[in-house]
Amino acid sequence: MLLLNTVFCMKGRDNRVRHAAVHAALLLALMVLAGLFYGLAISAAVVSIAACVATVISFATSRRRLRDAGRPLSWAAAVGSGWLLFALVHGVWAGAGWSWWLLLLPIGGAVVLAVLPEHQGRATLMRTWGYAGPQTDSLQTTANMMAQPRVEPSIDGETTAQPIPSEVPHAPHDWDAPVASTWSWSLPQMDLHALWQRLRPYWRHLAAGAAGLVMVFVAIVGLRQPAQPLPSDVEVAQTTVSEPSFDHQVDMPDSYQLQLLNDGVIVRWPGSANAQGEIWSLLTAQGDRSCQVARFNNGTEYRPVKVEVWGDDVYYAYLSPLDTAAFIYDVAMRGNFKLCGYDFSLRGSMDTLRADPAFALYTRQR
Repeated sequence: MLLLNTVFCMKGRDNRVRHAAVHAALLLALMVLAGLFYGLAISAAVVSIAACVATVISFATSRRRLRDAGRPLSWAAAVGSGWLLFALVHGVWAGAGWSWWLLLLPIGGAVVLAVLPEHQGRATLMRTWGYAGPQTDSLQTTANMMAQPRVEPSIDGETTAQPIPSEVPHAPHDWDAPVASTWSWSLPQMDLHALWQRLRPYWRHLAAGAAGLVMVFVAIVGLRQPAQPLPSDVEVAQTTVSEPSFDHQVDMPDSYQLQLLNDGVIVRWPGSANAQGEIWSLLTAQGDRSCQVARFNNGTEYRPVKVEVWGDDVYYAYLSPLDTAAFIYDVAMRGNFKLCGYDFSLRGSMDTLRADPAFALYTRQR
């Protein structure tokens, strides 16, 4: 609980390592949330809300870092506003991948504050995880109260006080005191060499952590890009928009049509209301089983490859090109046939078929 209170504390001071660690944790938390909620409608909202919380945390740690370095506290607004800008853009543009590049602004500002040296006299402060402030004062006060001397009885009846060893009492600080403005912005003041000497033993861990963050960031940005549809997907979508084409068509007397497409025959007729799409498939043997055979009155049967329903409840039954000649011949010579629960009269079909050159050839075969 103490650690959580120090994160949101607007007073006190943060050293350089704590300030950098807080911003690294904020960036990693946003990436993890984006990955957990990827693909969901609330993904952009969750990341934006988390970025707003990060704005408060970043502003607080930036104020503490600036107070620790003896710099103007107004600089903290520049770092915190970067997180807020990302939250607004990411939410308004519904999680656009390019919005993640805006995080370079607050992260860059955090790096600048992290390299600022401590102000004179700050190194002697009692710190908890790099933090010194009212929370550490309360912790020290509790420790001092527990360090009171205890009284033990002796054999002669006198009592002696046995002090318990404790640390030197910590004098409270005025954390609201104004920050001294005796500073000069120059690279020597930033003490980059001293910072490098401190971090040099851990450069492998820092490099591995930075590489991991970059990989997570690139992966999330890549996942946010919409996938391009495959050419086959586009072709399938286009074929399901318009009704089937045909090479030849003849209108039969009983309000149905016969069509020829690539030497295959199609029976087309208006039917009752039904769900559009494929209602029978010979390949899977799934669908309306009344459409599995076209049966003529003499008992001859033909199996449609598939039966589909299109707009205005128009049915299309596709027969194999191997059955084209025999099927058209039976249409010309028989009395009727049944398909999908419908009865098709063939009265006058011979004259109709012979009147069309594309179908007349099949009426003379057999």
